[in-house]
Amino acid sequence: SWLFFGLQQPGWALVDLALLAGVLGAAILAFGAHHPLAARLLVPYLIWVIFAGMLNYALWRLNP
Repeated sequence: SWLFFGLQQPGWALVDLALLAGVLGAAILAFGAHHPLAARLLVPYLIWVIFAGMLNYALWRLNP
């Protein structure tokens, strides 16, 4: 949020969210092999990050 709100750089904030979603996806896969409950508990966070990315993208495109 500091990239989007603080620095007002929605493009870089979108990159940050995409990287975070990738790391979360990798963590879910890695945790799933050892502790499936831990992997399932990260899924809502991944969904929230994807939703935040969609909002970020929409606001970025609508406000050049």
